[in-house]
Amino acid sequence: MLSLLTFSQTSPLIKVYAYAQSTLPGIKPGVSTNEKLRQPARENVNYYFYAEYLNNENFTAITLWVKGNPYLVKTDSIKHSPVETTGNDSKKITLVPVTSNKLLLLQPGSILNSKPTASLQKMMKKAELVITYRWKGKIKYYPVYKIKMLEVVAGV
Repeated sequence: MLSLLTFSQTSPLIKVYAYAQSTLPGIKPGVSTNEKLRQPARENVNYYFYAEYLNNENFTAITLWVKGNPYLVKTDSIKHSPVETTGNDSKKITLVPVTSNKLLLLQPGSILNSKPTASLQKMMKKAELVITYRWKGKIKYYPVYKIKMLEVVAGV
């Protein structure tokens, strides 16, 4: 007797690497006005979400729900891995290891005026990031429970 197992793929996504990096505005070199020194530093946060997905699949990212807030998605195809950055101490930090799969950088764009469904609200209680995407004609969700914080960068 021959028994066959069938595998039903539920997502094209293999893994999402999620990072946030705070930047503090600085003072341009050579500028030393007392007015600028008295202004409180406002922290900005940049998000970098790298979606690793199967080579033979395609999907469309629709919305990024970051800490409960919905954003349009800006995408950029990543051609090579590993993806690395440099820390404040000039040490290399690997954001995405070497992979033969496809990579897509997802970043929040404009904030949307959207309301989550009940099931999405429940998912967002546990996940800092939820990616809403379309795959094979269906709307799907991919939760990321923790966004890793990178070192703070001083900006100018």
